[in-house]
Amino acid sequence: MVERFELTEFERDALLLGLLPHFDSRYHALFAALNGNSKKQWPSFALAIELFSQRQSDWQLLQNSLLPQTPLIRNHLLRLNNCEESVWLQTQFLTHSAIWHFLSGQRVILPPLTTCAYWSIPASQNWYPPILYDSLEKILLNETDETLPLVILRGKQDSARELAVSNIMVSHDINTLTLDLARLPDDENPTEIANLLANAIREARLHDACLLIRNFSLLIQENMA
Repeated sequence: MVERFELTEFERDALLLGLLPHFDSRYHALFAALNGNSKKQWPSFALAIELFSQRQSDWQLLQNSLLPQTPLIRNHLLRLNNCEESVWLQTQFLTHSAIWHFLSGQRVILPPLTTCAYWSIPASQNWYPPILYDSLEKILLNETDETLPLVILRGKQDSARELAVSNIMVSHDINTLTLDLARLPDDENPTEIANLLANAIREARLHDACLLIRNFSLLIQENMA
């Protein structure tokens, strides 16, 4: 997981710190005591820096690892609670439950993905024309790609093309996570959709899987309306 998300040692340690409350609820009381506030039961950025910095001169560098564009935040590996904090370093964080399930050996789809994402099941038969199948396989799995593909697909659920993608991936021991944007509520706003996409990308990277997005054109149509 460290390699998949390109985490530094500090980012890895912060992620492990944020996992502690998942192991035992007594950690909530410990962090509340360390934070000096019974309501602040998660570790803070400041605490992570204090615990894992070898010298004070490292603090600024470590702070940079907690900015919004860095892997921990950008990839939604952490849940943040900074609604009552005026200082960014006092932001409390908890490692996302998806990481906990992954490290526990479980493959669980959590909100907000539960209504619109699913792990594809390969078809027992391939209905896709062999020539097109071979061409699609070369496009999806060329040897120069370092990351697994993100596929935006037209067609209905369980269409021949969708099943072909899943079959190609499973033949290379790769799972396929399908995100169907047609299953989103009509009142979903752009911020929630962006959050949904970020969660789906995190899940695919976490499990070293292909992410297949269906009905992406619906977003374009809504933006143009």
